[in-house]
Amino acid sequence: MRRIIASVTLVLGALAACAAQELNLNLVTRLDGNKSWPLKSTSSGNNRINWGNSSLYVLADGSFTGKLSYDIAMNFLNSDPVSLYSNTGSCVEPNWLNWADFTYSFNDSWSVSAGKQIMLLGGWEIDMYDFDQLTDLCSQDWQLINVYQWGGKVAYSPSEEHLFAVQVSSSPLRDLLLEGNEIAASFQTRNTVGIWESIFSANYIQTPYEECPAMYMATFGNQIVTDRICAFIDYTLKTPGNQDFGALRSSVTASLACSFCDGCLEVGAKGGYDTTSDLCPDIFGYSDEWETEDDGLSGIVPLGLSPMRDYCFGGLFVNGYPLEGLRVHAAVGCNNYTKSPSVTLGVCYQFGAKIL
Repeated sequence: MRRIIASVTLVLGALAACAAQELNLNLVTRLDGNKSWPLKSTSSGNNRINWGNSSLYVLADGSFTGKLSYDIAMNFLNSDPVSLYSNTGSCVEPNWLNWADFTYSFNDSWSVSAGKQIMLLGGWEIDMYDFDQLTDLCSQDWQLINVYQWGGKVAYSPSEEHLFAVQVSSSPLRDLLLEGNEIAASFQTRNTVGIWESIFSANYIQTPYEECPAMYMATFGNQIVTDRICAFIDYTLKTPGNQDFGALRSSVTASLACSFCDGCLEVGAKGGYDTTSDLCPDIFGYSDEWETEDDGLSGIVPLGLSPMRDYCFGGLFVNGYPLEGLRVHAAVGCNNYTKSPSVTLGVCYQFGAKIL
């Protein structure tokens, strides 16, 4: 049934493309190798090589009319390709269809959109494409919250430097799209002043748990971009909606990247810290797999994190751009859960073409 759904969706996408006035296609291929070394015997399961963030993306965007446009992203291959298709109907886990967003613009300022969208959640880390991420250098929120949800959005942009948007979507804690009724409501504003850019996101996320029916999140992200430097810092607050769990979780993620040789080489560092409390419930499943995983984790990616401990991660990365569309990347990282330093080596190639 899942294969049938996927096939029908692809056919509908092809028909839509045939009716489009404009169609741009981008193919993104990425191949990673990830090796980790356990520092303790209890982490022996980490001593292995995996495929990291290897992936195969197809992105399409364009317009049907002057006012109706579309934006679609599909990931057909990753390090666990079976899950991409078995999770087709899931809201908790990502699947092969990242987003399929259709937008109607009333004018240069107002627009409405519907479909599978990226949640208005988080800051600059979540704003990046998945195929540009080094997964061993990502926060808990990026690792564990599926931001690709079905919903609708209204956006107002008085100028190119300012954007305000509200969104209602399925909840990332809703098990299946067609089963359950948990939703998420989000607000986001983006502003640019010179080299400084900011994102503020506020989220109300319903859960299926009676003891804690909702979660509130707020993120303030700041970024500075120049010809040589790109730096951001995201600060997030999370709190349960149940009065019995009044504790706040706070997290900070920061990154600094410097470019050299006219942009052909980029060197940077990234890290983060997530505080927690024993009063805060395990909403996003931080401890589910940590207690039951017997054969270790894949690389140092925290598949499940205990909410009883603070989480800290960090590392260094290098990106090289020898040819147009080609990136060669490397990273070293570690966190205080797996205590297994890792090295990632990989290449990513992007090819784009204007079809219509």
